[in-house]
Amino acid sequence: MIHTVWLITMINLVLLACITFIYIPIVLTVLRSLREKRQQSLGQEKGMEI
Repeated sequence: MIHTVWLITMINLVLLACITFIYIPIVLTVLRSLREKRQQSLGQEKGMEI
C-alpha cells in the first residue's frame, strides 16, 4: 500500500513539474505579446489625440 501511494505521488509531482516547465514559457510569451499590443494601442490613441 505505502509503495503504491509513494509511486502515485511521485508520478503526480513529475507530471506537475513537466506541465509547469512546459506552460511557464508559453504564459510568459503570451503576457509579453499582450503587453506589447496594449502599449501599441495606447500609442495609437495618443497619436490620434495629437
